[in-house]
Amino acid sequence: HHDPRRLVTTTVAIEGARWPRVPVKTTAAVPKALVREVCAVLMGVQVHAPIAAGDTIVADVLGTGVDVVATRSMPAV
Repeated sequence: HHDPRRLVTTTVAIEGARWPRVPVKTTAAVPKALVREVCAVLMGVQVHAPIAAGDTIVADVLGTGVDVVATRSMPAV
């Protein structure tokens, strides 16, 4: 039974912070076939500062049971 999975690391748009994007990652590997769809979902996400590292950005992305969390804190400016 072969089930290739990948961690996804990317960025999402953030408002009210010094930088325009905040880095995020999945908390576990998602099926490789869904990686592009996960990235497409995250392209449409916008968060507002402040964000703390570890904050959940998208819970249970695409029904995978995997959360997407911020990997860097972004204070509001």
